[in-house]
Amino acid sequence: MADFTIPEALQHAARHHQAGRLPEAEANYRAILARDPSCVGALHGLGILALQVGRHEVAAELLRRAATLAPGDPAIHSNLGEACRHLHRLDEAVASYRQALALQPDFHNALGNLGLALAAQGRLDEAIVCLRQALALK
Repeated sequence: MADFTIPEALQHAARHHQAGRLPEAEANYRAILARDPSCVGALHGLGILALQVGRHEVAAELLRRAATLAPGDPAIHSNLGEACRHLHRLDEAVASYRQALALQPDFHNALGNLGLALAAQGRLDEAIVCLRQALALK
């Protein structure tokens, strides 16, 4: 890892992640963060990985840090919303999805997940609108 630049190391980690080699991806993301604790790509990737394996509290913390460092990234806000939704922090999830949509209004995944969070809150009319819009965009 020391022979790689941070962007090269991120690409290497992402290849492991996309191939489903999660332990290798996690080790790579952590090595990057050891070198640069504010590397948004590594925080985001590790947050997504934590979300995938059900470590939602860890995911929320990592994604919150990434969102603070990159407030204009809609994908980070959407993934933070997912972590919060899985933790049943529905108000936080809704706020994160809405932030993602403010940054990218045609983000169908954020819109669909917003619909799921609203449904979980019992806001069914709003949820239906979001889900229909998400389907139309997809």
